[in-house]
Amino acid sequence: MAGPNVSQLLDKVPPQDLEAERSVLGSILLASDAFDEVVQLIQSNCFYADAHRR
Repeated sequence: MAGPNVSQLLDKVPPQDLEAERSVLGSILLASDAFDEVVQLIQSNCFYADAHRR
């Protein structure tokens, strides 16, 4: 049995968790010293919400 073709995969919305995104950003606001650690682990393209990428 053949799997999905590439165009079918590209049309799908990737998994996302907006609440998790808000939690990460909120944690940075509450503990600004966490920013130095977090910035090494994530980049703007890790976020789904456009507003969270800025």
